[in-house]
Parts: sequence; C-alpha cells; structure tokens
Amino acid sequence: MHPWLFRWGRFGLPTRGACAAIGIIAAMALGHRVARRSGVDPEKFWDLGFFAVITVFVLSRLELVLVNWKVFLQSPAIVLALPTVSTLGLLLTALICLLYMRRDGMPVLKTLDAAGICATLLLVFVHLGDLFSGDDVGLATLSLPGRLQRGQGIFAHVGLHPVALYAALASLLIFFTLLWFLPRRGQAGEVFGLALGLGAIARFWVDCYRMETIFEIATPFGLDPDQVVMIVITVAAAAFWLKWPTKKQENAHAL
Repeated sequence: MHPWLFRWGRFGLPTRGACAAIGIIAAMALGHRVARRSGVDPEKFWDLGFFAVITVFVLSRLELVLVNWKVFLQSPAIVLALPTVSTLGLLLTALICLLYMRRDGMPVLKTLDAAGICATLLLVFVHLGDLFSGDDVGLATLSLPGRLQRGQGIFAHVGLHPVALYAALASLLIFFTLLWFLPRRGQAGEVFGLALGLGAIARFWVDCYRMETIFEIATPFGLDPDQVVMIVITVAAAAFWLKWPTKKQENAHAL
C-alpha cells in the first residue's frame, strides 16, 4: 500500500488526501447537473457545496487544535497537516448548511436529494484513498479477496478483507442507484432518504469485516456501537419516504 502519493523531504501528498480532493472535484462537477434535475438552482448549489467543504475543513481543524492544544503550541504545522475530518465537524457542518439553505431560500428536501448523490460519489473516492493507503484494515481471510490486501511485517503472508474496496464498490452501486431513482422519485427527499438508508446498510455490512470492530465494546445484541448507529440511521431514513401533507392539501381539508 502507498500512504503517500509522493514525498519530497519533509513535505508530501498523502494518497488519501489526493483521492478525497479528486472526489470533491468530481462531486462539485456533478453538482450542476444533479441540482438542475432535482429542481435546485445550480449556482446556489455550487456555492453551498463550496461553503460546506470549507466549513467542514475549518471546524475539523479547530476541533483538532482544541483537543491537541499542547502539541499544537509546540508544533502547529504537524497538527494542521493531519488529514482529518471529524464526526463532530461533519455534524456541525450539516447543521450550518441547513441554516444556509433556509437563509438562501433553497428548497431543503430537493437540495438534500442532490447533495446525497454528490456525497455518495465523494465517498467512492474516499474509500479508494483508504484502499490505496492501507488505512482501512479488514479481518484475516483465506478467501479470494484476501489476495488483494496483505498484512504487514510478520503477517505479510496473511490475507485481509479489502474492506475499503467493499465500501467503495458499495458506494458506487448506491451512487448509480440514486442517479437512476432521481427522475423517478415520488416526492422531494426520497433520494436523500434512500442514500441514507442504503449507505447505513452498506456500512453495517462492511463493519462485519473490519479489524477495528473486534476491539470495540459489543452491545447486548452482539453488535458493535457503529452498527447500532447504522440501524438507527436506517430507521430515520424511512421518515423521508413518508407522505407528508402539503400546505395546499391542509388548506383543502380545512375547507
């Protein structure tokens, strides 16, 4: 595996970061077409995407600095150079982007439909970056996929599940499914709900083969905490498929 695309002295370009950058460019390029098909102003959607990328980067770095402030005071360049996007940064960015959409007069559900497709495409490249850099390690296996990824050191002869490849292929399949479903949706929000549901199911399945899973605290159901969260997300995604009455329908019933 190649964690660095290239190195030059103390500087270099991490493979995962390069793949993520390509994914962002691809998602932003696709955004114009998907936004138009979803009924969203392409220019506003582009601005939202750019704003989201900058916001999640800044918030994740801010969290990194606050958590590691002692190291930051000694070596700020090392901390800021870490290729980290935190969960808290993603959640805060999602909340801020929702407020951004409301302020800018963007249709929230239609915008989420377009964003779900673009985010899924980005995930394909992120998982490929994990695969090429060897960051996402799977459990040992004697099956054919184990020939694609091996352990390190004395475990170099041991085959590992290429979970990053599994995740990338699953995300790619979900991406094409969302593209196919977009013009066939019954109401705004269904594409985003489908993206959430299928993404959570894929993550649940891939986690069954991840090395880190065996070190996590199991729940009473024998699942690791991440898998429990994925079940909750899958159930929550169903809310986007419910038929909510519109204001016109409410007024009609009132009359």
